[in-house]
Amino acid sequence: MVFIIDPVAGFRYQLNSTDKVAQKFAMPAVRPTTAQPAVSTMASTPSVGGLIVAGSGKIFAPVTATGNGPVGNSPKATSESLGLQLIEGVTAEGIRTTTSWPVGSVGNDREIIATSETWFSKQLGVAVLTKSSDPRSGEFTTKLTDISLAEPDPSLFMPPADYTIKGMGVPGAP
Repeated sequence: MVFIIDPVAGFRYQLNSTDKVAQKFAMPAVRPTTAQPAVSTMASTPSVGGLIVAGSGKIFAPVTATGNGPVGNSPKATSESLGLQLIEGVTAEGIRTTTSWPVGSVGNDREIIATSETWFSKQLGVAVLTKSSDPRSGEFTTKLTDISLAEPDPSLFMPPADYTIKGMGVPGAP
């Protein structure tokens, strides 16, 4: 099965490539939102604690440590703004969070230091670049590439010409 979702036109299609049939479904109207989307990253794994940091760099809520270490030996996190940077043609605001686990807090024989860097685009409402480094799991990078701010071709949101379109509860659909 293949799915095409077009929230602008208000339809979604479910394609059966064997029978070359597309089922058309109405979607609820999209309402503009005034709230900024919150993309969040965990500064550490939930099992050992950390802080949840929004794309804006604001700390939302502490996550308590659940390790087997001594009480009061919880991880400590700090965040710093990295300013603005142009990434793949869009402006993004960066934040780096560093979390350290003291010796013995999670059965560790030395301090553990992990970093997480998130570059958030307010224009797109998503993180365009994230980097994390943790001695327990290694280094990871995720980046949006080939970002286009142009409107996509409307034909990308339609079933192929050789498909039969069947309406499902859609007034006026074939």
